[in-house]
Amino acid sequence: MAIAISLEDKKATTLEKEEVLCFHCGEVCPDIKNIADEKHFCCDGCKAVYLMLSENGLCTYYEIDDSKGISPKLAKSDERFAYLDEGATVRSLLSFENETEAHVTFSLPQMHCSSCVWLPEHLYKLNPGIVRSQTDFIRKSVSVVYEKEKTSLRRVVELLATLGYEPAFNYEDLGVKKTTNPNRQRIYRLTVAGFCFGNIMMLNSILGSGPQQIPGGSNNVGYDPQTLATMYLNKGLGFGG
Repeated sequence: MAIAISLEDKKATTLEKEEVLCFHCGEVCPDIKNIADEKHFCCDGCKAVYLMLSENGLCTYYEIDDSKGISPKLAKSDERFAYLDEGATVRSLLSFENETEAHVTFSLPQMHCSSCVWLPEHLYKLNPGIVRSQTDFIRKSVSVVYEKEKTSLRRVVELLATLGYEPAFNYEDLGVKKTTNPNRQRIYRLTVAGFCFGNIMMLNSILGSGPQQIPGGSNNVGYDPQTLATMYLNKGLGFGG
């Protein structure tokens, strides 16, 4: 008995045999049913970015040469950037601020083509609080000016992350200085002093107590093992400078 196969089933079967590429990032789509506006997407993140750009009239982005976007990593928790609400952290990142606006520059290591420049420069269309943004392709960075009453540093970073351009921060950016253990040098010195102390005491047990003549030296020059041991320990503890 013949089985009727619908046109949609035939189309789906054909797509399963061929590699379907994501409209946003160009990666292979593991699920060909993830569709929006008759376009396929490899993940919900890429689809979300496309819908955001489409709703704001920014689909010109896809007409740029080599305009494959970056697949964003959707945050597992909305609190991932909560530390950017802290006043001290915000001040350490800003290059300028007054009562109404703030300036900040982000490092965007994901920049690799002309489309990576175009999209971050149109952030103002996606967030009304952003006055302007300017990219530096050589330095892979974007400088943003935003109105403090309309948006925040955290929201700007969250927007960039959603688009696939999560800023890269380091200790200096966040005003955190890497510190070393202040006792580490003293521990090293004490270890060496202890080693020397053990060897001197062993030498003392072999040669006997009291001042000893230095082999090959003058008869009136000697050393006291206990004195040398004490000197090494004091040095290791930092008492000797």
